[in-house]
Amino acid sequence: MSETFSLVRSFERLRSERSFVRTIASGAALLLLLIAVAISLLFWLYPSREVVIVGITLLVAVPLVGVPIAMLSAWTLGKNEHKQNDGQKQKEDKEAYRTNEAYMRAVVDSAPQATYIIDRDLRVVAFNALAQENVSRATGREIVLGTSIVPYFHPERASRFLAEIQQAFAGEIIEYEAQALIENKDEWFRCMLKPVRLADGNIIGLVLTARNITSWKETEERLRRSESDLRAVFESFTQAHVLVDKDVRIRMFNKLAGNAIAASVGAPPKIGDSLMESIAPERREHVLANVQKALRGETVQVEEAFADTWYKYQYIPVYDDEQNIMGITLTALNITAMKQSEIIIQQQKQLLDTTGAIAHIGGWELDITNGKIRWTKEIYRIYDVPEDTDLSAVTGEFQFFHPDHRPIIQAASARLLSEGTPFDLELKFITSTNKHLWVRAAGRCEKGSDGATKQLYGILQDITFMKEAQEEILQLNKVLEHRVEERTKQLVELNHEKDEFLGIAAHDLKNPLASIRSGAEILDRFYSSGDDTENVRRFTGMMMRACDQMVDIIANLLDVNRIESGLVSIDIQPVNMSLLDDVVKEYQERAAQKGIILNLQSGKDCTARADKQALRQILDNLVSNAVKYSPQWKQVWIRCAGHSENEKQYVRVEIQDEGPGLTEEDHKSLFGKFARLSATPTGGENSTGLGLSIVKKLVELQDGRVWCESEAGKGATFILELPSA
Repeated sequence: MSETFSLVRSFERLRSERSFVRTIASGAALLLLLIAVAISLLFWLYPSREVVIVGITLLVAVPLVGVPIAMLSAWTLGKNEHKQNDGQKQKEDKEAYRTNEAYMRAVVDSAPQATYIIDRDLRVVAFNALAQENVSRATGREIVLGTSIVPYFHPERASRFLAEIQQAFAGEIIEYEAQALIENKDEWFRCMLKPVRLADGNIIGLVLTARNITSWKETEERLRRSESDLRAVFESFTQAHVLVDKDVRIRMFNKLAGNAIAASVGAPPKIGDSLMESIAPERREHVLANVQKALRGETVQVEEAFADTWYKYQYIPVYDDEQNIMGITLTALNITAMKQSEIIIQQQKQLLDTTGAIAHIGGWELDITNGKIRWTKEIYRIYDVPEDTDLSAVTGEFQFFHPDHRPIIQAASARLLSEGTPFDLELKFITSTNKHLWVRAAGRCEKGSDGATKQLYGILQDITFMKEAQEEILQLNKVLEHRVEERTKQLVELNHEKDEFLGIAAHDLKNPLASIRSGAEILDRFYSSGDDTENVRRFTGMMMRACDQMVDIIANLLDVNRIESGLVSIDIQPVNMSLLDDVVKEYQERAAQKGIILNLQSGKDCTARADKQALRQILDNLVSNAVKYSPQWKQVWIRCAGHSENEKQYVRVEIQDEGPGLTEEDHKSLFGKFARLSATPTGGENSTGLGLSIVKKLVELQDGRVWCESEAGKGATFILELPSA
């Protein structure tokens, strides 16, 4: 600080001395002028030689002698005066120095940032406490007045700092940001070099300020990262997304939104533009109304179509930490595929209803979780009630089922709900208009990961026509059996008529069944999305299984008809019994559904003399019955080996199950047509009573034999023997 005031005093003293010299010179010039005027006047008044000589002498002598004397006198007087004033000046300078130094130090100390004052020799002449603190933390040293400021800066910054000082001494104000490692932590400073000028404009030093902006830098970095993260989130959205402030100006948007806006109005959006400029003119009023709703705190969702494209728009308010609305987010999701799927679902639902009406099959579903039940349209037709009827209010306690069969369906439904046991029953039914029907009622359940039943579903099929046909056939057979002795010829004719009837009935039934199954397969194949996918597939699966069962019935009827009519041709040839492997594999999945294990024990080189197709049908029936009549979690053994009897070689196949076995009455009608045994299928499977009758006839056509060894409650073993090859 003292160096700065010394510079100021030197400049003031120099200005004082120059003023004194100018005063002496002016006085000497005035004296010479007066002498010259006096001599000229003397020449004019007394023109003589003596006067001229005296005048010239005076003109030369006075300047030579008088000027030095005048100057010496003036210098002596000035020096004395200067000595007198110098003491006073020093007192005034000291007082001013003390006053100015205290003032300047107060100014420096009061600065809100680290402040240094340096002279032209780069020496520190003043600094405040913040400056001392920064230097101490960065270097472990303290600032000493009068020392160079350069060592207090990092060596890497020294050369650049000197260049900036030169620019400042040239009159520029230099501002820059610098980074320093302080206490193993990077800190940022905003620095400024500003020249210090005298009244005449001369630069005598510099003021260096350094404000710590580390927290501001960190905040700026956090904001930058937050903005980067927010932009990354925006770009990750699968729909167009725009952030709008309260003035309806765009603050952020993702690429999808930018492309969509560019395609709509012909120009990409810009940050700060009004959202309305990015909307087609004809839609601006509508969009603005939704934006205003969102700015009032309402979440707005709208679906709109443009040409063949559907969009779902959402206007969602955005709140600050104080729960004040600061803007909205606008999203646009292309839902064209979803809309198209809804149309397809509606079409498929209509197809399902139509197919169900053709097959007289209705479907139902009960969601245990929420207690909701749904029906297809055919259910309403079977109940014979209007489609707007609340079936949940009219189907309680199964009152539409015949009183004789009502306990059966109630018990089966209770087991389905409590144990998950499926059912497939043929029951009598009375509609709301008192029509008497036969229906097939089937139910299944779906369990959750915890093993609890969460959903029930099933079908209700009007099988009145089929039951009437079966009843008619049974009644016809009874009449024929009672009159066989008396009317043999008529029986042949009636049997022929019966065969024709079966052929016609079977043929007429196969076409609509094929159409129903084809429709169900088409529906199942093309149903690819939507919330009802699983339900529709369950119903189509039930329809296809129902069709398959009816086709099996028709096939059995046709087989019996062909065998009895002598239309079956048998081609006897060696058949390797590895055929059993294929049959067992075919029933593995069906058996696994009931927890039944199929065990195959087949000897090597077992070859029978048989018709391959007929043998396959025989084995299929026997294995199918073993699975059908076996309870869950049981085993079935299929054995094949050579056997000798009366010097004849046979191939013997044994199919042993752990089912309910056969009673004495069952043995009497075991291989008869439409035989109804005491045992019933354990999984709700269908049985026509024709399978074993067909097996018996096909075995006999191949010179073989088949019988059953069984006791009630101990399972059954069906034994097939065919000539060995």
